[in-house]
Order: sequence, then C-alpha cells, then structure tokens
Amino acid sequence: MKIKFTKMHGCGNDFLIIDNRTQQIHLSPQEIIEFSDYKKSIGFDQLITIDHSDKADASIRIFNTDGSEVNACGNGSRCIAKLILDEKPKSEIITLATKERILSAKKHNDLISLNMGNAEITQEDIIFDNIKGTLVHIGNPHIIINIDQGGWTNKQNLANIDLLKHGPIIENDQRFPNKTNVNFVSIENKNIVHLRTWERGSGATLSCGTGASASFYALYKQGLINKTTTIRQASGDLLLTLENGEIILTGEAKISYNGTV
Repeated sequence: MKIKFTKMHGCGNDFLIIDNRTQQIHLSPQEIIEFSDYKKSIGFDQLITIDHSDKADASIRIFNTDGSEVNACGNGSRCIAKLILDEKPKSEIITLATKERILSAKKHNDLISLNMGNAEITQEDIIFDNIKGTLVHIGNPHIIINIDQGGWTNKQNLANIDLLKHGPIIENDQRFPNKTNVNFVSIENKNIVHLRTWERGSGATLSCGTGASASFYALYKQGLINKTTTIRQASGDLLLTLENGEIILTGEAKISYNGTV
C-alpha cells in the first residue's frame, strides 16, 4: 500500500496529513502509532485526514500519536486551512467540518487565522495535591494551570516545570474520565503569555493551538490579559483575540515536505 502525504507544521506543532479526497487510506490505531515514531518512521504530533464534505469546503479527522481520535486541533486545522485556501485562491474564507463544529479560516498576510468558535469554562477552580487549575472545553478538554496565581505552589518558573513527570499524572487523573490536555501558563504582561502544553494522547509538543486558545480564554475571563494577546510557546507565537464571543487563532502554517510511504 502506498500512501501519499504532506508534512506540515504550525509553530512547530507538526502534522502528517493524508488527503483522502484523492485516495482512500484508513489506518488502524496500531499503524498510526507506528507512523508517529520519529526514529522508525515519519513522526508527528497528530495525524489528520482530509475528506469531502457536503457541509464545508472539506472535513477533517484528527488522531493522536496513541491512535485515539479527537475532536479538535487548532494548529492542525490552520494547516489544513492553508492547503484549502491555496486550492481556492479567489476565496477569502473557507470552512472545515470537524467532529464537533464547523470552523472558518482566512489568510492574514502570510499567516492563517482560524475561528475556533466558542469556549466554555466548565470549572473555575479544581484543586488536587499542589495544583489549582481552570477547566476549559474548546472542542477538547483542557486544564489551565497559572503558576503566577498559585496554580503551582512549588514556586518554580515555567521553564523548570517537568512536563514529562507532571503531564501524564494530570492527564490521567481519575477526575478526567476522557483524560485532559494540560497547560502551564505564566503571564509576562497583559499582552504576552508564556505557555507549555502536555497534549493528551501525544505528550509534550512545541506548540498547541487549542491549548493556546483555552489558556487565552480562561485568563481573559479572569481579567488577567487583554482581548488580543500573544501566546508565546517554545517554537513560535500565536496571536489570540476574542471577536463576538468567538476565539480567533492566528499563526504560521507551513508545508515541510510532500512524500510517499
């Protein structure tokens, strides 16, 4: 079996993209796990398939490196949006159908802006051990831990948080029956927030679009940041803004290479 694919990244958050509008590829969870290995295969943070849709310009399905399917991926959706926008150069806005919602996207100079839709704070304060966080749903679940506001009582700075140690513990806590994405944030000022994310089913990533969106929403609702804020992550910046109650996520989306495996 030959699989044609595109490798893309959004601020270092990297994706294996399979366009099923021109081929029919259905990978098992075990095959997804094998392809996700950077040393033995292609490697990626998420695998995304593109299909035809009667509701939008295209529909997408998103899979983590453990083979599980998820409802949302902000940076990945922006990467797909770039491909679709490149196919439709006369279109100012395109739409993508995910399992949970219809997303819209457009070019913003050399960047891709994605309307993530609404977010919801499902619990203002959740406390366990030495952690206090805010739970946010934005197509997928997130916990936001503000280390500047008593969210982490060890008095560590953001760079010293051991994601490999704490990420899996929080992700798999019994209070999260579907697991959760874990976001540690530190506020530089009302316009700049620093973020590190542990993604459920994938682990530590250089950038996370839904994590940035959920963190932005929680901090904005708490009055800690402005309506337009830069979320700074290990491999690049994402610009977040709130328009009519909906979150707009803007950042780079680039093709790394095309290939066949």
